[in-house]
Amino acid sequence: MENLNRVTLISAIVADITAQANLFAITPLIADNKPNTEGYTIYTPRGGVRDLFYRDSLGMATLSIQFDVYSDVYSKCLEQFQLFINRYHGFYGIIGGIDISKIEIIDIDDTQLEVGASNLYRTAFDMRIFLS
Repeated sequence: MENLNRVTLISAIVADITAQANLFAITPLIADNKPNTEGYTIYTPRGGVRDLFYRDSLGMATLSIQFDVYSDVYSKCLEQFQLFINRYHGFYGIIGGIDISKIEIIDIDDTQLEVGASNLYRTAFDMRIFLS
């Protein structure tokens, strides 16, 4: 990933997500973000590593992005998650001019949060992006 700026890759992925119909608004994780009941997605870039111990992975760089989908209706969280799965899990090709070897959606977790008198649902998952 030396030749590719990490911010450029994250921007390309976020732009692609934003262009997809039916997905909630997406925003980076910052201190002022507070989950609300309208439904939206927060993303948090995480570290990447080189040379994971996958077959034929020598020289491959990765980047992980955590996504947290919030809604007051659990089925909406699942629907949003399924849209991510349909678009990105197993994807290989070009996104924003960047050659992607593979994308995996991993580490899925559902949580019910109490916010005042109402419930808020969160579906969290990681997107692992493999670059050659």
